[in-house]
Amino acid sequence: MIQTHQLHLLFLALWGGVVLAESVIELWGRRREELLRPTVIFHYWIDLLIEAPIILGVLASGVLLLLTLDRLVWLHAVKVAVALLAVSANAYCIVQVLARYRDLRRGADSEKLLSRTRRVFLSAAVGMPFAGVAVVLGFLLTLRSFQAAGILPP
Repeated sequence: MIQTHQLHLLFLALWGGVVLAESVIELWGRRREELLRPTVIFHYWIDLLIEAPIILGVLASGVLLLLTLDRLVWLHAVKVAVALLAVSANAYCIVQVLARYRDLRRGADSEKLLSRTRRVFLSAAVGMPFAGVAVVLGFLLTLRSFQAAGILPP
């Protein structure tokens, strides 16, 4: 049976993979104008069908992990805070992706689509450092809990 921390790690790994794939798609859309419209469509469907459900899984499994902790330390609060900042930046990105798709469907020109694209890149630039810190803190807290449980030497 899969444990909660394994499920959380699985969702995080899936989310990271999706973000990397979206980054490649977005970079190609920025470099070649004829790929801008397909980029808008692909990113929309990825966010709607794949990324948003994965983020919900990350949040749900994270809450379950918090609820099952024997002891909360201040580092947990810091980890949760930076993780929520990363999720918030990604939520902003999803809003921009959905709005950009709506703009495309309404016949927006390339400049309008690129304006939204810049906001997508901004959300990544803001969110990635927070996500990196959350990952490092998550591994540190996991290591500490394994040491406290005697699974790993101190």
